[in-house]
Amino acid sequence: MGKSYTYQQVQEIFEKYGMKLLSELYVKNDEKLSALCSCGKKWETSLNNFNKLKHKTCPSCRQKTLYDLEQVKEEYERRGYKLLATTYKNDKSPLDCLCSCGRPAKISLYDLKKGYRCRECWLESHSGKNNCNYNPNLTAEDRDRERSRENKAWAKAVKEKDNYTCQVCGKRGGTMNSHHLYNYSKFPEFRTELKNGKCLCRSCHYNFHQGYGYKENEASDYLFFKNGEDSLIVDFAGPFSLKAFSPDQLNKAIKETQGESFNNVPVEQFLGKKEKKEKKNYHYNQLSTGYSKDYFNSINK
Repeated sequence: MGKSYTYQQVQEIFEKYGMKLLSELYVKNDEKLSALCSCGKKWETSLNNFNKLKHKTCPSCRQKTLYDLEQVKEEYERRGYKLLATTYKNDKSPLDCLCSCGRPAKISLYDLKKGYRCRECWLESHSGKNNCNYNPNLTAEDRDRERSRENKAWAKAVKEKDNYTCQVCGKRGGTMNSHHLYNYSKFPEFRTELKNGKCLCRSCHYNFHQGYGYKENEASDYLFFKNGEDSLIVDFAGPFSLKAFSPDQLNKAIKETQGESFNNVPVEQFLGKKEKKEKKNYHYNQLSTGYSKDYFNSINK
């Protein structure tokens, strides 16, 4: 417990600092009391708070005691600002000033001391490489894509097409990403093609790019990721006609067609050997369907 006072003792404490106690009853230290400042303004405070004050005056006088206009001007100049305001009321009132960047601003002394700056300088310090979410792997085109209304509409359409369901693991709902089968930068003609998008959950999308990188991705990469690296990718003439088959499925198809054809394409065209794709740590099946020259660098004739 704090020290106990009589009403007369409390009255003397206030009078010592030029205050007149207006409250006629004193009960305890944390109870609010009404007082009249020497400036003529009434205000309320508890005895505990009053004793803690460095400058024992009313709030209005305290602001005047702490800073005058010249002192405020010095505070702004010390932080690279030129004060334009000609009056100072208190530290919470916004003041007109000129930022070091040359742009006008309106900042209170309170906010200035907390580190606030003009809006434009703040945006610059939190944009691009200064932003905590900055991704160094994105190209300039990738960043334009994220800001494009057209691409945002495409991303939404892809998710709706796939019913907000991950096309790899089957998860539905939550954070979903619209994945480009053909890389955004390498295949600009497919950027907003609905067939070029697959809805992937955040985890599968992250794992795909961890394994296959962020550049020059193609539909075959997605099919290998989804179906396994031992899959055989068949191109049925066209950038969005690729299908993945397991070795068992292919053997069954060969058996059923007696080695003649499969979907009107000679079976021998599906047979290939595994080779290591340059600059990537996975293998793919070499195919020779005659349709992939323009679109699939990973499929050799």
